[in-house]
Amino acid sequence: MSALDPTREYTTSPILSTNISPPLPPEAKSTLQLLITLRAHQIMLTNLYIAQHTLYVTAYNVFAAQCATGEIDFAKIEDAVANLPEQQNEIMLFHTFLWSLQTLIIGLERDEIDEVDERCAGRQDGVVFGLGGGKLTKSVNGMWR
Repeated sequence: MSALDPTREYTTSPILSTNISPPLPPEAKSTLQLLITLRAHQIMLTNLYIAQHTLYVTAYNVFAAQCATGEIDFAKIEDAVANLPEQQNEIMLFHTFLWSLQTLIIGLERDEIDEVDERCAGRQDGVVFGLGGGKLTKSVNGMWR
């Protein structure tokens, strides 16, 4: 059995022969900073959606009033009605994107909270070192991870 060199950087665990994740580069941002940035973008896009929706509703109300009073000829009404499905499709796609982004952010925030809880639980329950020098922590539900 050979001795392990503590000064050597291993790309795989010498005991388990499994890959070890490389350390994060110094320019990498923390998950919290990423979540703050994503949340800011979500708020910005939501505000944009609300502004566009308000403009759309206002324009539609003016159009409906003009149609009711007969101020617009039939050809313009046909053109407007022909363009409605495309406009509604764009609105629905944007709305779906916002919903998906919100779902992603909520999931990431939940994972971040779970990680913080696990780190706190690991400090309380104790941290032990496993095979290959990896840390095993006891999670909230008592399982070693």
